Amino acid sequence: MHKEKYVIVCYTCENESEKKFNKTPRITCINVRRLDSKQAVSFSISQELEFLNYSKITNENFDKAEKSMLEKFYFYASHQCADKKWLHWRMYDAEYGFAALENRCKMLGGVPHIISDQDKIDICGLFKKRYGERFVKEKWRIKYLAEKNHIETAGFLGINEEAKAFKQKDYVRLMESPTRKTSIFLIFLDLAAQGKLKTDSSWSEIHGLTVQGLYDFLKEKWWFNLIVFVFGIALGGLISYYIK
Repeated sequence: MHKEKYVIVCYTCENESEKKFNKTPRITCINVRRLDSKQAVSFSISQELEFLNYSKITNENFDKAEKSMLEKFYFYASHQCADKKWLHWRMYDAEYGFAALENRCKMLGGVPHIISDQDKIDICGLFKKRYGERFVKEKWRIKYLAEKNHIETAGFLGINEEAKAFKQKDYVRLMESPTRKTSIFLIFLDLAAQGKLKTDSSWSEIHGLTVQGLYDFLKEKWWFNLIVFVFGIALGGLISYYIK
């Protein structure tokens, strides 16, 4: 895997319930992490409020700060990540996804950089193909899977917790949450690549009930390879004996 070709993205928004009132939820923070260097870049409303020197928080100021944040994110996406593949966790619809970011940017008068669908890869979808549809039994897959694999989750916030943090103006926690999530996703991918990611999938869901599936499973075991090696030597000696 060419890690330099991939980045991981995650973001937080004001309140998902806003969609009930025909209002796109305000984007509060976006985190992008490179796979090769593991370095992360954050774009947040709180940073923009400071840069714009807005001591008074009004809806108009929030809109300007959010627009500035989204424009900086898209500038980064188009200049620093133009040739990258974007790894994400279920960011595939207009309610929570790349389309939601684009729509919010347009609503604020900005021009988003469109990331091609061919360059978007859903990590959750990859795991479903690799480990089966029910690779985790809990609804909130990310935190559950992290805890199952003994990965640090400090700073991780669920959707409702993120909305609450925004209302409480706890911007530090809002920035920590997507940063922690992209870090967790990176560890997930590393563990999966090493064949060490723990899931709730059964053996048959992962390998399939086929001879090929059984072989693929066994060939990863040292003792199986040892048996094959010893058997090969014994068989070779047996053949040589009868040929003589």
